Amino acid sequence: MMLAEQPPLVMQILVWPGLIGSLCGTPLMLFAAIRGISLRLDDSGFALRDTWWVKRLSWADADGFTTATVAGSSTRLTVFDDATVRNTRLANLNRTLTGRNAAFPDTFGLDPDDLAALLTAWRARALQAETEPGSVPPERR
Repeated sequence: MMLAEQPPLVMQILVWPGLIGSLCGTPLMLFAAIRGISLRLDDSGFALRDTWWVKRLSWADADGFTTATVAGSSTRLTVFDDATVRNTRLANLNRTLTGRNAAFPDTFGLDPDDLAALLTAWRARALQAETEPGSVPPERR
């Protein structure tokens, strides 16, 4: 095919949806990159916010914060047991691979061991504050 020739109709049909999809998807990808992911801790639990969703867990529902490395990978994850997760195939696969049924998608700039220790300390203080009358929640100390 020479430059002066018109591309075949099949090529034109395939190129336009790809071009339109790219033009529509680029702003969404930029929005996702700018917004990012965040973890917010408070006296009642934590909220994990991604671009399109928010998952909120109470400290009573999250336990066993630790780190794990999946076989065949050098990536270390911060994992935990989520009591709200049903016994699904994915939860069983996570438990088989990491020893826990849930994991954080990021370490938020911390070493995975440091994140696990931080979450464990927050959980202990929050649960202790619930049992001790008049105690101050961890975020206000």
